Amino acid sequence: MALEVQSECTGCGARLRYSPEHSALECDRCGIRRAIEDPAGGEVGVFDFEKALADPERLRPAREIFPDGQETRCERCGARTVLAGQSGSCPYCGAPVLLEAESDDLLSPDSMSPFAIDRAQAKSAAASWARGLWFAPRSFHRKIREGDLEGVYLPYWCFNWHSRTYYGGQSGDKSPWDGEIRWTPTGGSVDFNFEDILIIATSSVPASLVSKCGPWSYHRLRPFDASYLLGFSAERYDRHLEKAFRSVRLAQTERIRLAVRADIFGERAKIEWMDIVNDSIEFRLCLLPFWIGSFSVRGRVHRVLVHGETGRVAGERPLSSRKLGAVALGLAAAAVLFFWMVLS
Repeated sequence: MALEVQSECTGCGARLRYSPEHSALECDRCGIRRAIEDPAGGEVGVFDFEKALADPERLRPAREIFPDGQETRCERCGARTVLAGQSGSCPYCGAPVLLEAESDDLLSPDSMSPFAIDRAQAKSAAASWARGLWFAPRSFHRKIREGDLEGVYLPYWCFNWHSRTYYGGQSGDKSPWDGEIRWTPTGGSVDFNFEDILIIATSSVPASLVSKCGPWSYHRLRPFDASYLLGFSAERYDRHLEKAFRSVRLAQTERIRLAVRADIFGERAKIEWMDIVNDSIEFRLCLLPFWIGSFSVRGRVHRVLVHGETGRVAGERPLSSRKLGAVALGLAAAAVLFFWMVLS
């Protein structure tokens, strides 16, 4: 069953869209605005990891997260998004998108952070960022100014869990008699509570690029409401729950290793083995807002992302061979002049 969302204007029948400026649904034709009501007790919950893996009831077709949603697939990069209205171009690479006839069953998002900045603010931030790229071609600056950005909600997994690490190793102290290190067998356990560990749930955008946009405000998260998606698209996840937690868990191993080293008393520490036991695993599936543009320069697509809350920009930067050559010639001329002055 699709989510119940009033997507048409009660005044003129046109399609509503969510306005970040007014934090309400707005009709571009007649100007009517409608507030989005927060659900009773609108706190963002967390879900049990093991139960979710075993319970198929939370699964639904991806297009059902969006009112009148259509699932699309990019012909070039394979990105799959859910959007309302007509299919257009892919926000990640600019290629045409096709409507998907089939829709896989996925976990529904349970929380989201609505857009806080609008398209005009995002374009202004992107243009300001581009002006600081001295070695970018002029064509890139022009495309940033004249091009457009698409509002896209990207999926993220957010995990909480407790870990207890049992370890064995040796503690080393320098002998006051001969200066040699004396090693003593030791062992113990270290407890860790991991909270709000985020990992992007789609491969359409490199994790290294989105991380440059900066952190998120967890207090802005609210229960999922498809009304906030009106006028935007939502990327569906392709990194599944188990695989995502495995990646997150491995990424925290070094943090645990440092805690174990600190737990071994002594001037030196050797870790011989660790046994990490994870329990109380909880998760949520969040949709987080980005303005995304793709700009082609000399046959290569460069993506620019604008953080949908803060306006911070990250992007793939093209380099102008002409500008780099001019700088190289200038440095060479300066070096020749310097040696001429020294020798004379």
